Amino acid sequence: GILPRYGLIIFALGIPVLSWSFLVVKDWKRPRALRYLVVVGALCISQWSLQLVNGVGFVNHVSQKRAIADYLKGEYQANPGLNILCDDCTVRVLSSIPEARFLDSSNCPVQLEPFLAYLKENAVEYLVFGRMEGIIPAAPLSELGEMETKGLVQPVIRVDSRRYSLGLYRIGKCELRNAKGG
Repeated sequence: GILPRYGLIIFALGIPVLSWSFLVVKDWKRPRALRYLVVVGALCISQWSLQLVNGVGFVNHVSQKRAIADYLKGEYQANPGLNILCDDCTVRVLSSIPEARFLDSSNCPVQLEPFLAYLKENAVEYLVFGRMEGIIPAAPLSELGEMETKGLVQPVIRVDSRRYSLGLYRIGKCELRNAKGG
């Protein structure tokens, strides 16, 4: 449900406890009650500031994805036959491109040459690739830097933050033999 997902269990339990504590505090002597209210206020402000930081990070994260989605939307309007390899659901939804135009990496071969053949076979023109801190990307997406060096993909948009990087790459019109370096 919604309560555990957004941390609202603590909120739902905290409101009655806070109300009860204010009723109890009114019987305390002023210095003790004031200390209690300062501690509660400091805890509320620290929690609010943490939520504010996370909220700003989330808005920035979505705006980064929107930049890629908007670019893809423009490309799709120019070429309705456009196919995109993209695992990011947010980019898919924000682009308003029909779901049938997207492929995901779950069916991709793990070796580089069969992967490139898969992209060519499915006429994939763009690759959206996200990398999160602490998560190793699946092969062959882990070799994206090598693919870029060999000219197999060209970066279109790169967005990097502290914990997440997202990139839009155009698939190069190279032959598969170029993947071997030949």
